[in-house]
Amino acid sequence: MKKIYEVGDTVSFSEFAFENKAGGTGMSNWTWNEKFAGVARGLVTVAWDDDETGWRFHCVPVSKDLIEYIKRNSKNMLVFVSEFDIV
Repeated sequence: MKKIYEVGDTVSFSEFAFENKAGGTGMSNWTWNEKFAGVARGLVTVAWDDDETGWRFHCVPVSKDLIEYIKRNSKNMLVFVSEFDIV
């Protein structure tokens, strides 16, 4: 059975989306952004099942490499994660 994460859980994930410095969508694996290497960790602040694409999460970065990446590439300290990117 798949674990469904809740607000307050810390999760590890391989890919994520974020709001880029221009206010648009950034992706950790796009060629238009700096690619994120490794496994990120974040604290779940919002969790919901959207009934079409599975569970979605808003996370605040907690791993040092993710915090540094987001500071360089994003307007805010929030990432968006799909259940399919959780490792």
